[in-house]
Amino acid sequence: LLSGLDKALAEYEKEIEQAGNEGAVKLPEELRGRVELREQVRALAGITRIVIFGCDCACDVQRLRAPDTATLSMLCIGMLPPAFIEYALRQGADGVLIAGCRDGDCEYRVGGRWLAQRIEGTREPHMRSSVSAQRVRYIAAATFEEDRLRDELERFKHALAQLQTEPAHA
Repeated sequence: LLSGLDKALAEYEKEIEQAGNEGAVKLPEELRGRVELREQVRALAGITRIVIFGCDCACDVQRLRAPDTATLSMLCIGMLPPAFIEYALRQGADGVLIAGCRDGDCEYRVGGRWLAQRIEGTREPHMRSSVSAQRVRYIAAATFEEDRLRDELERFKHALAQLQTEPAHA
């Protein structure tokens, strides 16, 4: 069964296909993000496939894009719907790494804190309990901490390789 958002996405894709190249069908922001996420996850190859969600004001996650790593950046990591994390895992990612601003560095004050609370389940909308906490990792990384983020990505890949027998999403 398709979720409501997946049904809406399928309807928009059908409209786009019918409109051809001249159609100016504009997807709502969340659907556009979901389309981009789905396409990147489907293109992943390798032993451990990871999606990195990043904050435009923190470390540039786009530099970490690789055949086994998809990257999506947003204005503030606090805008990341927990459903996107679940969606990435359902679409075939083995893990999701989230890179936000360091405490006190958030342009929007509390984006990283709000996201962490959503992942922990203490703030709505929260991540569903069916999502394995071992497959989601958060790191606060400033713009100058690319090496630290890259090291965390490698540690996460190693940890995910150890979980190969466990499904990414129940």
